[in-house]
Amino acid sequence: MNYRTAIAGWKYAREAVTAIGAGGTVDTALGKLLFDEFRADNTAVNTRLDREREVSRELSRQLAWRSGTIIVGITLAAFVVALLVGKSISNSLKDPLESLRRVVEKQRYGDTSVRAREDEGVAEVRSLAAGFNELSETNIALSAQQEH
Repeated sequence: MNYRTAIAGWKYAREAVTAIGAGGTVDTALGKLLFDEFRADNTAVNTRLDREREVSRELSRQLAWRSGTIIVGITLAAFVVALLVGKSISNSLKDPLESLRRVVEKQRYGDTSVRAREDEGVAEVRSLAAGFNELSETNIALSAQQEH
């Protein structure tokens, strides 16, 4: 915006008010010219602000798209990690328990020599396997006592 045009317009308006108040006349052609220049400057400022607003909106849209894409990517990555961790935890429970189940089944069908592995799985499964092995040893000892 041309500030000189605005200042000249205000100066003209102040002088016009003073002149009219004193009973004088005013050069309306000059007033119209100054107002038209001010309006043109105002239109130019408005056009520039509209362009800047559109640029800002487009940048905001792009940022929102990027942010959304990043959030979706992070969410998917977290989901995959959760699946992998869940699968790992599941296997650390399932495999040793399945092994223990096979040992129990073999003993049930008469193979008293088999023992559960006490070195695999989470602490609770290892403790269960150790307890089962102790029970097996106790059963063998009791059976041997009954035979004598």
